[in-house]
Amino acid sequence: MLPPFDHADIIAGQGTLGWKSWSSSVCCERAVPLSGGGLISGVAAAVKGVSPTTKVIGISMTRALR
Repeated sequence: MLPPFDHADIIAGQGTLGWKSWSSSVCCERAVPLSGGGLISGVAAAVKGVSPTTKVIGISMTRALR
């Protein structure tokens, strides 16, 4: 079993989202949802690898619906 956020394979897989997002847009910033950290880790690694000046911003909910 792989944890959904704390495993190198998961983070690498999430990097594909970052790469596709970066390569299909001219925007210089990326807002990425936070939770366990795997998604933003992969996105930031991919985007920063090809564009070190791109700003990656983590976002989270203020409060969850109950």
